Amino acid sequence: GHLAAQDIPLVEGQKLAPIDSIGAESWAQRFTDVLTPVLEEKPEAALYTVAYSTYVGLDKLAALSLRKGHALGILHPSQFDQEGQIGFMLEPGSADTIVKPLAHDFERPADAVVFDDALYSGNVRSQVDRFWGQAGPPQFVAAFVDMSRKPN
Repeated sequence: GHLAAQDIPLVEGQKLAPIDSIGAESWAQRFTDVLTPVLEEKPEAALYTVAYSTYVGLDKLAALSLRKGHALGILHPSQFDQEGQIGFMLEPGSADTIVKPLAHDFERPADAVVFDDALYSGNVRSQVDRFWGQAGPPQFVAAFVDMSRKPN
């Protein structure tokens, strides 16, 4: 299929300092450390991640979902208020990963887990909860929760 052209992604500068201070690999490893017990408790839960800063650890997210035969959704909260595409759905194929556009009106699973790398003000979490609507808020998981302090 054809994927719509996207604007160049922007990562907020405030996210670069903590990633630089602990290193990109350690930052991404935290994705695995935090999500593994959550997904072990909910092995059939649909996993979504919030673009764009979680791309740093996309390989870790793929290991927790795609390589286990589960899809991985990528959400763009900045597009929640617009019609049309709001992200992508990555699905495991027999040889390759299949990338499909994620439409605004996709069925939001009630047992979903939505992952973000860092929780600053809670704004993204609020946007996700509102977007999920009647399905009820998904379980929101962040690798680093209190970003007013240096991650350890």
